[in-house]
Formats: sequence, structure tokens, C-alpha cells
Amino acid sequence: MDNKNEESKCLASLAVFRELYNKQKDVYGVISAFLNEIISSNGMKQFNITEVTNLLNSTFDFLIPEAVVRTSLGRLDYLEKEQGVYTVFKPINSVNREVTTLQKEIKRNNDVIIENLFDFIQTEKKILLNETERNKIEHSFCSFLLDNANGEYCAEFISAFFVENKNDLEFRKKINTIREGVVLYSGLKYNNNLNDLGSWKTELTIYLDTEILFHFAGYNGEIYKALFSDFYNYVKEINRKSTKKLIHLKYLTDVKIEIDGFFTKAKYIVEGKERLSPKGTAMNSIVEGCREPSDIEDKKSDFFLLLKTNGIGEDETKNFID
Repeated sequence: MDNKNEESKCLASLAVFRELYNKQKDVYGVISAFLNEIISSNGMKQFNITEVTNLLNSTFDFLIPEAVVRTSLGRLDYLEKEQGVYTVFKPINSVNREVTTLQKEIKRNNDVIIENLFDFIQTEKKILLNETERNKIEHSFCSFLLDNANGEYCAEFISAFFVENKNDLEFRKKINTIREGVVLYSGLKYNNNLNDLGSWKTELTIYLDTEILFHFAGYNGEIYKALFSDFYNYVKEINRKSTKKLIHLKYLTDVKIEIDGFFTKAKYIVEGKERLSPKGTAMNSIVEGCREPSDIEDKKSDFFLLLKTNGIGEDETKNFID
């Protein structure tokens, strides 16, 4: 994304994608609805696949491959194709503005959520946010939901905001609509054959680092845990559909050593030998409620048991650090 406005537009587009998918249960049908919108609203009469794909992606901030767009155009009965050129050969009787209407509605909802986030942070920090800070916070919020790794600014307050609203059913519905749209879109963005969307054919081992494992345990806050859960549930679904386990989740011995050191430091903090940094979200989560070093050992055992029972194990045969 080039800026926060593009990110915000993408969030709304992905939420629309999910809403339409719920109605049509067909990804090609959803994309054809987006295509119908841009063809009719731009008064397009003739175009090639590259032109319409570029317009689709720039309008809704997508990165959908031409092959997917080509198949989706076949759903529009007012188009004919000759020598690579698409022509609107009959009037588009009814212009369905469902995409634009939904996008505007969702954008308004997202703006309300972001304004509430600003209010929450101002109350918690007892400050007034300036425009630069608001832009950075909105960027971080969008990065969280888009599963990008570049949204660190005020991350602890954004996580706290999600926890604060976790029992608000309407809030959760809106956020989940965006998140589910991200998952669907991530699948089609890199897959030219949507009949294979959600399928997997070869074995793959994914190595998880310390922070990702801490996300799984919830040490870095609810939002990181929820984002990992989306990924983990997708992996489980792939493995469930296969006759054998295709995707394996593991961590390296170096990661195990790093985690051991993390829990050792937590024991030192409980013993009063080291100070707890307020910025260390994971460390704060680990030491919370612990009075004795043995309490930390119990949390450590629970952590590794969580990994083991969910099929995430140490790979002692590999080490990527010389």
C-alpha cells in the first residue's frame, strides 16, 4: 500500500469481497461483480485483459492476476471477445451499484472504528493526537488486519482496544468480515486456478520463529493471536482435506534456545534481579500473576505443551545459523 488511504480502501474492498462471497459462494462471481461495476461506471466499450485488470486493481487496490480476471469476465453476458479484445455488444440494462454501495457503507463503519480507536488511545495516554500520530495509528491498524509486518506504532494500544471491544458483537462482526476477506483474497492473489483455492498438493514444512509462537500463545495480545489463528485454521483445513498431513509447523533448535532464555529472564524479573520493561508485551504477559520462579516454570511447561498438542514441534535436524 502506498499510504493509509490506500490501505483503508483495501480494507473496505476486502470486506465487500467477503460480503459478496457470502451471497454468491463463488469467487469468480464475486470478481465479475467488481468488473461489472468498473465497466459500467467507466462507460467502457472495448478493452483488452491487461487494461481491465489494471483498472480493477487500481480501483479497489487489489492484485488479482489476469488469468482470474479472464475467467470472471466470462460471467458477463454482455461481453464478446475477438482476437483478445472484449466488446460490450449489448446494453447493460441494469447497472448494479452493489459494490460501490457496500464499499461506502463499510468505509463509514471502518472510519467509526478508527475514530473510536483514536479516542481510546487519547484516553489511555491522556494526550491529544496530532495528524501525524493519527496517520501512523491508522496505518498500524490497517497493517494488523491486512496481516502486514510493518504496523508497530502504538501496537500495544491497538491490541488493548481489541480486547476492550471483544464482547461487542457488532464490532467483532465488522472486524471478522475484513479478516475473512483478507484470507480469501490472499488465496486468490497467488492462485490462477480458483478451483484449487484452499487445496494443497505437496508437503511443506513452515518454520515459526519466537514471536509467531508467542502470537499463538496470546503473549503479544489478542489481535496477534487472532491473526495467527486465521493462518493456523487455514493450515488445519488443508490438512483435513488431504489423505495425509501436508503442511507441518515446526520451530528450530535456535528458537527453542531463545524461548528458554526468555523464560529464564522472566524468572529473574520475578526474583527481582531484573526490571520489567513496560514495552515488553510478551514478557508482561508471561510474568503476570507469577509470584515465584516455579510459577514461570509452570507457564513454560504450559507453553510447550500448547505447541505439542497443536502439532507444532521442534525440528532438531535443521539449523539455519552457522
